Amino acid sequence: MQYLNKRYVQILFIVFVSLIAYSNTFHAPFTFDTIPHIPDNPIIKDLKNFFSGVAYREYPRRFVGYFTLALDYYLGGTSVVYYHVTNLIIHIFCGILVYWLVVLTLRTQLTIHDTRYKIHDKKRASCIMHPASGQADSPIHQFTYSPIHSSKGDYLPLFVALLFVSHPLQTEAVTYIIQRFTSLSTMFYLLSVLMYINGRLAGFKQPVSFLYYFLSIFSAILAMKTKEIAVSIPISIIIYDLFFFKTPAKKRLLLFLPLMLTIVIVPLGVLYHGQSLKELFIALLSYKAQTNMPRSMYLFTQFRVIVTYIRLIFFPVNQCLDYPFAAYRSFFSTPVVFSFLFLLSIVLTSFYLLYYSSRHRSPYARLISFGILWFFVTIAPQSSIIPIVDVIFEHRVYLSSVGVFIAIAFASGIVWNRLHTKWRNRLAVGAAAGMIAILTTATFVRNTVWQSELSLWEDVIKKFPDNARSLNNLSAAYIDAGRYEDGIKSSRKVLQFFPDNANAYNNIGYAYFKLGKLNEAKDAMGKAIENKPDFARAYSNIVVVYILLSDYKKALEAVGEEIKLSPSASAYNNLSVIYQRLGRYPEAMHAATEAVNIKSSMKMVK
Repeated sequence: MQYLNKRYVQILFIVFVSLIAYSNTFHAPFTFDTIPHIPDNPIIKDLKNFFSGVAYREYPRRFVGYFTLALDYYLGGTSVVYYHVTNLIIHIFCGILVYWLVVLTLRTQLTIHDTRYKIHDKKRASCIMHPASGQADSPIHQFTYSPIHSSKGDYLPLFVALLFVSHPLQTEAVTYIIQRFTSLSTMFYLLSVLMYINGRLAGFKQPVSFLYYFLSIFSAILAMKTKEIAVSIPISIIIYDLFFFKTPAKKRLLLFLPLMLTIVIVPLGVLYHGQSLKELFIALLSYKAQTNMPRSMYLFTQFRVIVTYIRLIFFPVNQCLDYPFAAYRSFFSTPVVFSFLFLLSIVLTSFYLLYYSSRHRSPYARLISFGILWFFVTIAPQSSIIPIVDVIFEHRVYLSSVGVFIAIAFASGIVWNRLHTKWRNRLAVGAAAGMIAILTTATFVRNTVWQSELSLWEDVIKKFPDNARSLNNLSAAYIDAGRYEDGIKSSRKVLQFFPDNANAYNNIGYAYFKLGKLNEAKDAMGKAIENKPDFARAYSNIVVVYILLSDYKKALEAVGEEIKLSPSASAYNNLSVIYQRLGRYPEAMHAATEAVNIKSSMKMVK
């Protein structure tokens, strides 16, 4: 097994496991909200939009992520293979960066804290301790007395990385194409932390350290312009520095200040639209992401959500794209209180482990403590007091899981080191290999769910039969597959739980339309509009039905409402058809011209 101690072999192993786990994803179709962001998105269909400023005006917050989508479109159009390959490459890079994060952490002054580290050469010992003051003339990892860097300890960075790349909870961030924003932001996030660590290990007086600091800040900016979760980068770096480096306070302030200034990038990107500073501050205090949920309710609910995330990391069963999660209004609800106490106990355990590592010079305890704090710091932007429209999504734990896997690996290391048997090395490697094999298999199986819209939504409904949104999406998938009766049946289930659901009525109407039952289609679509008067898509559908029924008066009224709500090219095209049927040819020509102009303007944007 000595060959596994070689760094390049370990990295190749990370790549190999990743390829096995995601080998069945390359033809998984665009699903859910990936469709409007990629195949139906004119912005990404021309790279010129990203150099002319058009794309940045449209997507100032996630410009970097959309740019990578545009590159994929440039290479392969709407062929899903290119997007999946890019997503997998990003995931592999994230796995390698996780690996190097652990490797570099084991090269800090932390190594000299192990009580079993016996120094017989005081002169050499002083040289080894040198990085604690910011210098690194003699790299610690070259000194082999520490058990962390023995042959058995060299497997721990590999174990952490393999847990990360093989875990089935990561599938949503990798296989679900549009969640590239999460994995790409994580890649830049980890790169920023790693560049900072390299700069610190290089020492304050080394010119290369300034290059590392610049790359760290640049990577942080790229991460923040990919997804808002990266706002916690400065906090993570500060915690890392406090955990693993000893530096005078003034020097720390000089290091931290440029990083802390990057925090404003996210709120400015989200909220700034030419307001005054006062207006911007008010907007920041009142910001909610596509929801009117009270902040307190969102926070109380997130205690339960975070516990669910932790459960999924340790027991990844019953995974689901769309969890119908209950919201909690009161902190004193029993599930909320117990969740809060559970999470508080974990945080307190982290602080105790930090205290214990300082008193007993235990590097493993310090790494476990850091991993726990990493989890909570990185999950906070999505699970705190800023309400987001969906309270839970599996991809939100992609970045945070790094900390949990570090904690798991080094907690296992403590158990491993306490085994008193000559077979412990083989047992440890065998147990780790078995765990990775199980996780890789689970990931491969989980990815089969993403092979079609039908399989995806059938999986959700199998686990949560009364999920209205997923029942509607399953209905639409049935209709797209030509299974119109199944589509109607699925939507009627929605109406059993939610009698006023406009999407269900619209799906039923569209299915009847495809079956040629125009009167039934008209009635169902009318119900959709009755329950949701601003439902532009329902107006668009009912216009076509009215035209086919030759009820041009009603068609004209409906298309007028559609144009008020969404003046699209298809709406004006329908208006032109109506005018033609009525013999009002000048008006038909005018409407057709409007449709062409809208279509042309979209091409110009493209």
